[in-house]
Amino acid sequence: MSVDKDTVIYVKEHPRQIDLFPDLRKFNSRNINFYSKLLKLKNVYFVKTSFSSDALVKKSFLNSTITGSIGSDSLRFKKPVILFAQSWYSMSNLCRVVNNVKSCKNAISYYTNTKFLKDEEFKKKLSNFLIYSNVNNYNKVKNSKYLLLSLKKILRIPK
Repeated sequence: MSVDKDTVIYVKEHPRQIDLFPDLRKFNSRNINFYSKLLKLKNVYFVKTSFSSDALVKKSFLNSTITGSIGSDSLRFKKPVILFAQSWYSMSNLCRVVNNVKSCKNAISYYTNTKFLKDEEFKKKLSNFLIYSNVNNYNKVKNSKYLLLSLKKILRIPK
């Protein structure tokens, strides 16, 4: 799949993916050939790991991640996300979980052709999930208030 000439793809790796210190978590890390192939693609640029993710997200049209924090950061700024695995926020209308090239193309097409501003359905589903999943000392009002405060902290929304 190619993108139009005006679309730019910025790649920002997780710092642990490329740090120089031995780490068992990097046992299956990407090799130099992976990066060489990406560099040959037109309109693809690498961003320093120290560059502000918020700055990238604010200027983006669409973001993608396996399940990383860039996804929840994107939701804070009402930006759509393509996920390559399920995450706690994947039920959002702003997210599409993909598992092959066709579903990825469909997700890109969907967000290219869809106007969306509100994500109330996601908030309601997440709220119900978290409220009703608390079996011990269940109190709907108390749990709802706690959930709201927790979401505001997670999404960094002022009180």
